[in-house]
Amino acid sequence: MDETTPMVTNVAPEPMTTPTPVENIVPVEKPKKNPLFTILIIIVSFLAFCGILVGVILTIVNTATQVPLKASNDFLATFDTTDVQASYDSTSSTFKGAVTIAEFTTFFNTYKVLPFSDAKVTGKNIETTEGNTIATFDYTMTYQSQTYTVETQLIQENEVWKIVNIVIN
Repeated sequence: MDETTPMVTNVAPEPMTTPTPVENIVPVEKPKKNPLFTILIIIVSFLAFCGILVGVILTIVNTATQVPLKASNDFLATFDTTDVQASYDSTSSTFKGAVTIAEFTTFFNTYKVLPFSDAKVTGKNIETTEGNTIATFDYTMTYQSQTYTVETQLIQENEVWKIVNIVIN
């Protein structure tokens, strides 16, 4: 034979062997789940869901109040600059219709000594009633060992947030 001719060999398959029988097979039982474990999983899942829901709600409230909060903070900052006109300009037409610049100047001069720049936001609320969206912010600050609370209410006028009410206690 030459090298180009393939060589054929006779290969016979090996005889099949019979599988060894398995006797006395015992089914394996799955361990029973403890009902307390299932209840614990449900409670943990519920608490996780509530935590996520609270986080989403806080994010929505913080996002919705960002712009009016800045307007409120800017208004309070005018007390630190003693610029009565800038402060009065930050008020709404409803406020200006109820409070004259002379009345506001008296109010401003009474409270300008308070450290509004140190005021801490303690509450936020935004709601829509009768077609008007009103944002309310609560602050606290301390001056000469006395704690003061401030509440500002803002309304949107021509897409600009303006002070419609301020209460200082």
